[in-house]
Amino acid sequence: MTNPESRYSINNILELIRDNIFTIIIVSILTFLVDYNDVFAGPDELYYVAATSLALLGLSVLIDKYRNPLRYNPPYSLFVKDRDEQLIQMEPFLDPLMTRLGFIKPEEFVNVRYTLYPEMDVGLDMDPSTGVISGYPLEIGNHTSVVKMKFLGGEFSTKVRVEVVPTLRDKVPKAGEKFAPPRTVAQLLAREEDLMQREREMDTRFDDKRKDMESEYVSKWRTLDEKFEVERLNFSDTLKHTEETYEGKLDEKEKRIQQLEDELMSSAQSKEVDFLERQSNLIEKLKASEERVAELELLSMETGAAAADLEEEYIEMFDTLASGSDGEVVEEIKEEVKEEPVEEEPEEEEPEEEEYDYVSMTKTELVELAEKRGLPTSGNKKEIISRLEGS
Repeated sequence: MTNPESRYSINNILELIRDNIFTIIIVSILTFLVDYNDVFAGPDELYYVAATSLALLGLSVLIDKYRNPLRYNPPYSLFVKDRDEQLIQMEPFLDPLMTRLGFIKPEEFVNVRYTLYPEMDVGLDMDPSTGVISGYPLEIGNHTSVVKMKFLGGEFSTKVRVEVVPTLRDKVPKAGEKFAPPRTVAQLLAREEDLMQREREMDTRFDDKRKDMESEYVSKWRTLDEKFEVERLNFSDTLKHTEETYEGKLDEKEKRIQQLEDELMSSAQSKEVDFLERQSNLIEKLKASEERVAELELLSMETGAAAADLEEEYIEMFDTLASGSDGEVVEEIKEEVKEEPVEEEPEEEEPEEEEYDYVSMTKTELVELAEKRGLPTSGNKKEIISRLEGS
């Protein structure tokens, strides 16, 4: 974007007046009201009123320019079709008055894009990044379009106009040029030769422009191809690196899973061995219990037989008592009663002491057994077992 010097020509001043005609009318009305109400009294009233009018006008112009400072240089172009006219070159700029006063800073405008609506005729193009309108118009008529400058903070808009006339005769009264039509055949031939020469120059310029555009297209195509290749290589490297990273993570997870499986198998095997040991111990205890039960059954059978014998003896003794001396029989019964428990007690206690498996017993059972034997019950399981084994 260009920033021309703040020197306004007569056309710029006239355009400024035309664009702000309503503002000028409003300022004139306000100035008339100030003068009519005698706001500034005294000999210098005229100067104050004029200063107020200029201040209001300047303020309104500043507000209007600040609201939309986008301008084009030039905003209007008159072009003669099919002649060797200069290439139309319209360049956007921010109003120099706003930039010099510091209201707008061009360096703060980033990501600027330009749009043109409606599109102009074939031959005129606008660069969306710079906003420059250039080319040779090929259609006759008055082409007016609105240019919008969009940036991060908002947008500005302005109008540009290109008028294309078919002949120089149409251009002369509008441009104010002193150019008379040919009066003789020689002048006409000269004009025709000049026209042909300008057409040839235009063709040469078009060819040069086409070659420049083709070379620029080839250059940009090669640049884009190189960038695409670089991006493709970078993407391949990134993809390869990502694949290697994920493969490493998968290997680590597989190793971890294998390690957990090994730990689980070893734990299961150890628990299986422990279970088998406990099962064998339980089987041994069960066999010992069965032997003990068999012994108890045998003992109960022997005790039952002895009780039957004793019962027969008692019956015989009662029969004897009924017929014989009472004192001798009573003494014999007392001696037999005294001798029987002495013989049976050790036989019942000894196998119970030998059959205790202190290791497989719980702490509660060990405490109860220690209390029965009159031993201390404090301490852990190992200490209680050592006391029971020592007793």
